[in-house]
This record gives sequence, structure tokens and C-alpha cells, in this order.
Amino acid sequence: MKKSINRNYFACEFTVSLLAKLGIKNVVISPGSRSTPLTIAFEKNDKISKHVIIDERSAGFFALGLAKKSENPVAIVTTSGTAVAELYPAIIEAYNDRVPLIICTADRPHYLRNTGSNQTINQENIFRNHARCFEDLKLPRPSLSYFKTLAKRVCSAVILGTAINKGPVHLNFPFEKPLEPSLVTDAIDAKKAKEISVLIKSIKFSFPPAKGAAKIPKQLIERIAKSQRTIIICGPFNYENKFYQICHKLSSQLNAPIFADGLSGFRFRSKAYKNVVDNFNSILRSKDAYQNLVPDVILHFGNAPTSNKLLNFFSSSNAYKVLINEFGDVKDPSRSFNFLVKSSPEVFCKELLSQLQASTLTDFSFSKDVLIQNRQAENIKNEFFPELNFPSESRVILETIKFIPAESNLFVSNSIPVRDLDFFSSKISKKISVFSNRGASGIDGIISTANGIAINSKLPTVLITGDLSFYYDIGSLLYTRNLEIPLVIVLINNNGGAIFNMLPVANEKIDFNKYFTTPHNLEFKNIVRAFGGNFISVKGWKHFESEFHSAIEKISYSVLEIKTDPIKSLDERKNFWKLFEKEINR
Repeated sequence: MKKSINRNYFACEFTVSLLAKLGIKNVVISPGSRSTPLTIAFEKNDKISKHVIIDERSAGFFALGLAKKSENPVAIVTTSGTAVAELYPAIIEAYNDRVPLIICTADRPHYLRNTGSNQTINQENIFRNHARCFEDLKLPRPSLSYFKTLAKRVCSAVILGTAINKGPVHLNFPFEKPLEPSLVTDAIDAKKAKEISVLIKSIKFSFPPAKGAAKIPKQLIERIAKSQRTIIICGPFNYENKFYQICHKLSSQLNAPIFADGLSGFRFRSKAYKNVVDNFNSILRSKDAYQNLVPDVILHFGNAPTSNKLLNFFSSSNAYKVLINEFGDVKDPSRSFNFLVKSSPEVFCKELLSQLQASTLTDFSFSKDVLIQNRQAENIKNEFFPELNFPSESRVILETIKFIPAESNLFVSNSIPVRDLDFFSSKISKKISVFSNRGASGIDGIISTANGIAINSKLPTVLITGDLSFYYDIGSLLYTRNLEIPLVIVLINNNGGAIFNMLPVANEKIDFNKYFTTPHNLEFKNIVRAFGGNFISVKGWKHFESEFHSAIEKISYSVLEIKTDPIKSLDERKNFWKLFEKEINR
């Protein structure tokens, strides 16, 4: 007895079932013809949630947001040709930030490469610099050997990108026409078809076990134990919840201040973490404070800090510098570190605490002085910012953090917003999950990534973004309107690239506006409303508060636009730094 099949769909149905077995729960699909077998196979599988996004660039970033929030791999499906290349910005971000994405690209048959065939490009290892692995799969064939090889290659890629060498992996699927499941390509023996169908049940695979205790050399433990002046730096990172408590316990044992990046999440946990320094940007601007801050050891967790002041302090310090990274990544642009421990942050803290003696000697005055300076900066902040008139870019960040409900998501865009968060946000006693695309620090795909985070968590999500980032990703609002969950976009509109005002190029004798700040003079109101969003032009601080609380309750997205003067906002930041230096040097 024979069974009629379409070999492309037969292979894709098998692959999608295997991906579900490997733990894939979400797929983001962009429509296309050559990807028809993949799309329909995913559509028919009820174990995987489907998200359809027209624009491949938005789809890539949406998948990135899904994976960031869930910490599970997310599949992406695109058709062949330039559609594949549109994924690249999101793949770069995922690679740098170690976010697992399973990239499934459809392709023309290999023999059509470099022949002038329509919509055919050379997709062979197209993401070679930013994918953990590439599998250029063979044309589907209805043979048991083909399916065994397919299963082996897919399993290997997914396990690698999910656990062994976390990040995006690329599976390239070539298909010959016909593509649709109803169009028969083969009549195969029913017994053979059943053998292939049940093969998936017999496939065995295993993910590597969670890492155990970190292997910390005895000499390093002794050095840390003898250090009287230790600093802990927590850079941007999606830390496990247990890390914050164990890291603060370690800091108490070592009497070490924790310089917590705004994106580390440490500031948005509990005020009880008394060793957390959230005003190090202010402290490092004081010459006296900087010169007195001479550590023996620096323990650095997470990615490279947002703050240039902290980066410069790290690179210029003569301290013994230890990087802790689960995959052994070097997150030190200065490459001035002394030792790298390959360990998750939480496991490292646990192991180090178990090895340290309770009587570890420290210079209590060192930590005390840093924490006093931190409180001084906090007091100055509390007096300075509430007096700033509307609109003030830095105060927008602080007001948003004040209003956002506990257990919410906060996504902060690159350029000025993420710096203001790092410069000025303070410790608060409400848990907020903080996200940003700092892997490559681009301003593309910001709204799309926030959409992915929002839809995955089902919790209120707030995005703080600048006007250029918003402009770059306007097309993603087409999907935002369908989220049906609270998403508040706080749009800081300073009409162009205000970040360049902070750079030395602003002092050059050139047409600065034309080539750098590039004012766009866009009115976003009609654009947002065309995409089904709620648009509010904020007129003052009280208005901002009332509209924010109203927006966070809506089952739809809202854009709260605050138009700012970038020069005035820059002057306000400078005035704060001057005031701090004056007060701390008294």
C-alpha cells in the first residue's frame, strides 16, 4: 500500500515535531512562498505558539524579546532571498547578548545559487560572524537515512544554541517546488512512511546538566580573602532571581560596595540591599572621590557597564580584576582583566562564600566612605530633580520609575534613555524586570523587542524610548495594536540625535544639525493613531502622572509623547554634576 506525500511538507512536519520535543514553545513567522512547507508545518503543530509578523526585521527583534523574557529558545521562519538578510540586526544583538534563537530560513535548491535565479541569494552561512552554528540542510528525500541525518543535525544545533554555546543558530532549508502539502511529490510505501513518522519518538537527546560548583583556584580565593578593599561591579545582565540575595551576602562578607549598573536589576529589588551603590556615576566625577577609591580586587559580573566613567575607572585601576562569566566571554573592552572564571554569577558567589572564612579582614572605612558618598549623591538628587521644570529628559526617567507598578517590565532604549537610567535611577523597594538591547546597543527594533517581552509575560510593560528609535521601528506598531495587553511607550521626543550634543563632535565647525542631530520634524500623533494606538501629548508632570496611570490600565498600547529641549536637558545634567562636585568636596 502506498501513501501520497509532499516531500517538503513531510520533512517540515517531522522537523517541527522535533523542535517541539526539544522545547521550542514559540515561533515567529514572516509570510513568504518558499517557506510554505515550514509555515504550514508550524501552523499545524498545536504545541507551539505562532506569531505572524510581516516585516522580517521586526520579526527578528520580536523573537528576541520573547526569548529574553522567557529565557527559552524561540524559532523564526522566513522565506528565501533578502528576507533572510533582514534578520541580521536581531541576530547580531542575540549573538552578543547570548539569546537563543533558532533561525529557520527557506532557500532555493543549492544548484540555483549564483545562476541568476529569481529571489535567490547565497544563503550559505550568511550569518557566519554572529551564529553559533550553521546547518545547510539537504533537499528533502523520503528515505529513513535522510530523516535520521536531519534529526541529528537539528538536535545538535538546538542543544548547542540553547545550552552549550548559547545564542542564535541557523538552519537553512532548501525546497524544490511544489511546496504545498496537497500537491503530491511521492508515493511511498505506507510501512516506510510509518517508520519515518515514529522515528521521532525513538530519538534520544540530552541537554548538558546545570553547572555545579565553580572551580575557583585556591590562589584566587586567598587573594580575595586578603583583600581589604574589594569592589563588586554588576553590569547589565539578566541575572537569576537568587543571584541578588547571594551577591549581597557576599558583599557583606567582603564589606564590598556593589556598583550596580542601571540595567543589572539590582536597583529595582529592595532598599535593604545596603551595599548597593547606585550613584557611582556621580562619585567617579569627583576627583577627590576618584583618587581615594583604590581597590585591591574588583569582581566583575555581567556585561560591560553602560557608564564610560565606570569603564575608565576599571581600565585605569591597578586592582586585581576578576571577570565572572558562564561561557567564558571577555566583557572587558579594555582587556585589562587579570583572571576569568567560567561560571554563572550565582554559582560563583555560592562557592566563594563557602570557601571564605568568617573572619575575612576588610578595610571598613573604604566601604563606609563609598556608601557615605552614595548617600550624599542621593540627597543631592532628591533635592535637585524634583525642582526641574517640565519637560526634563532625566526627570522623565525618574518619574516613570516612580509610577510603574511592581512586577512590571521596563524596557529602556539605547542612546540617552539608558544612560539617564544608569546616571540617575535609585534603589526602590518594588521588583521591576529591566530590559534593553545592549548586546550591540543599536536603536533599531526597540518597539519590536518590547512587544516580544510584553506578549510573553502578560504583565504591564513600559518602554522608554527616544524619537529616532521610535521612528526606526514604526512599522512594528502594526503588531503592537494586536497585543491586547498594557503597553505604555514613553516617547522622549527631542527631534533628532540629541546624543551627539554630548560628544566632542558638537564643537566642530560643521553643519552639525544636517549631518549629526538630523532634525526630522515628524508629528507622531497621526502615525500612532493610524496604527490603532492611543496618543497623548504630555503637557506637564501632573498630566504625565494621570495619563500614565490611565494608560497602564488599558488593554491596548499608548504613546505618551514628551517633547524636550535637548540643549536644556544637557545643561541640567551638567548642573547636577557640578552641584555634586561642589557639595562632596566641601
